[in-house]
Amino acid sequence: TYCEEAPTLPIRSKPSKPAKSETCTTSTSTKSRSIPTPASRTERWLHKLRLKRELHTPRILTPSDPLFEYPLLQKGLRQRQRDEQTLRNLSQKAIAARQSRDPVVINQVFQQISQVAYGKNVTPQIREDFLVKYGCTGWTEDILNLIVQTARDRGVVEIGAGNGQWAKAIHEHHQSLSQSQSPSQMHSSFNNNDNNHTHTHHHKQFEFIMAYDDMTDLTLSPKIYHEHTQPANDHFYKHLRKCSSHIHAIRKFESRGRVLLLVYPPPGPMAMETVRAYRDIYPEKNDVVIYVGEGKHGANADDDFFDYFLNDGGW
Repeated sequence: TYCEEAPTLPIRSKPSKPAKSETCTTSTSTKSRSIPTPASRTERWLHKLRLKRELHTPRILTPSDPLFEYPLLQKGLRQRQRDEQTLRNLSQKAIAARQSRDPVVINQVFQQISQVAYGKNVTPQIREDFLVKYGCTGWTEDILNLIVQTARDRGVVEIGAGNGQWAKAIHEHHQSLSQSQSPSQMHSSFNNNDNNHTHTHHHKQFEFIMAYDDMTDLTLSPKIYHEHTQPANDHFYKHLRKCSSHIHAIRKFESRGRVLLLVYPPPGPMAMETVRAYRDIYPEKNDVVIYVGEGKHGANADDDFFDYFLNDGGW
């Protein structure tokens, strides 16, 4: 298992300040790449002392690798604890303000809560506009390039896609790159970067990204943001597939051989269950996972998920 890191846009996912979100690609296939190596003990110490900003990538993950417990995450988690306590204290002030019926007092408390929950000068509307455009975390062009290049000749299956903002961005980025290259360039790109995966779909019929969600725990209310609204038309993926469960979606035949994408999965076992099902159903070719989210003890997945990759997880 090795990783490749890319920066993502830090945001607030809950009423607390977040740690940095990260993009990590883990794979069992190292063909056509330089052979990754683990971070050395010296490199890890320099990184821990902040004398070395980043560890080399790609690299082999080991139990002592700090990938999922980076300094910015630890700082963010401590701040999140302080913010949660502050919000508990403000809840009492909010009750008192409401009972006073004084609009000035109510507005002051509301501003205090908003600043802790979303950040300085970030209003609830700004936060909601961000969620409409990106979902729970944002992307950069570098991240879209990484995803498209990693999955260029096999496609992506995204589980827990929400309203499909990432899927739409990836789909459009892939289309843009495809249109900017001639067929011979695309053929050369596939040949030069062949990772020994069978390209089983005819190019014209190939759906680059397949996005699934059971639609039961969406960040944005479907009663407000439904298919007939402008935000949905502008930012949501029209080809999103509703599934009965994440396990059922990843076991579909058309999901096999694709790169698995998990963007900001919910806390708990969902992410780990998806990865296990992904590997179990087609171990020969289901061998690349791209994870976007916070590290260990953050807002996403659970300890089993991170430990699985750090301890090789049988890959």
